[in-house]
Amino acid sequence: MLSPQPFDQNTLTMLESELPKNDLLTVVCCVNPANAINQGGALRIRIKNFLATLDAPDKLKNAVMDDLTLAQKQTKTRAYYLWDEHGHIQSKTIDAELELPEVASFGAPDLEPLHFGLEANPLTAIVLVDREWRRLLTVRLGEIQELHSPLEADKTSVLGRDTDKNQREVHDDQVFWRDLIERVLDLQRTDGFEQLLIAGPPEVRSGLLEQLPKSLSTMLVGEFVVQGDATPAHILEAAQATLQEASHTAGETALGKVLERGVQGLENTLTALQEGRVYELLVSGNGSGVPVWRDTQGYVFATYPAQGISPLTGLGVEGTDLRQVLGELRQRFGLKVHFLHDDLALRLETEIGGLGGLLH
Repeated sequence: MLSPQPFDQNTLTMLESELPKNDLLTVVCCVNPANAINQGGALRIRIKNFLATLDAPDKLKNAVMDDLTLAQKQTKTRAYYLWDEHGHIQSKTIDAELELPEVASFGAPDLEPLHFGLEANPLTAIVLVDREWRRLLTVRLGEIQELHSPLEADKTSVLGRDTDKNQREVHDDQVFWRDLIERVLDLQRTDGFEQLLIAGPPEVRSGLLEQLPKSLSTMLVGEFVVQGDATPAHILEAAQATLQEASHTAGETALGKVLERGVQGLENTLTALQEGRVYELLVSGNGSGVPVWRDTQGYVFATYPAQGISPLTGLGVEGTDLRQVLGELRQRFGLKVHFLHDDLALRLETEIGGLGGLLH
């Protein structure tokens, strides 16, 4: 089995083009030893039970089982894509530093857990400032990266001095903020982050907030406290609660837009989607709890059509669930998917009818 590749958008694009379209074993599993579901040998038992339900070659199943111990030492989630090519096992293996929905299937590749990870974890920029440091970091898919080297603030212009500043000190503060803001804007132009967090002591964060241009302030989703010299791992840990709150708020905002002016209900939303009028879909959980019907050309229906014949193509239909068709819908309609959980998922089901969409 080849060495695992890191999980990012490029990896997903590669898999979509290079994996065989059938007779493929897909296994995505949480291997994080810190997770309670993996304690006391439970990981091997769980994955063995997953695999036992599949009509896949034993040598493909065994390759997954043989790799689990090593996987637990290297990542939180490992995704396996294996197939038999002229008697030899071929594979693509992906590691993710976050826990993705677990799946096991044999047939067409199941890339939906990776799509779920990308769409549920937007690229986030973190600006960390205190009286000595200014730092710029990004978080994506459970991993944090520091941009450039941390810059030590000019000790003569450091923030938080008494209010009796002379003209030179005021100028130095302006230069300090201007340089930092320009770095953030450069990052936005090059990497296109989707949301912004500010970290550091409250009195210093307030100074930064006053300097943010509108293009950045509209992307601000939260603030948190952390020391300026903290390690990236500690910064990521400190940011988790704020990131989770931002995700919930984004879900609430999207849900509110659907209630105000979006399309609601399974049948109405699927119809509007396949007419090209929907750009973002709101889904409960990962979509596996939403039954749908699909014909052989990929058209999807909320209910079983008369005589089991697609009214659009005249072809037969098969029962499936929304999770299984999201990949096709993304490719055909350039669709963005917003996954809702817990109380927001319940509201989607009870107030909107299980599925909603934002219209162009």
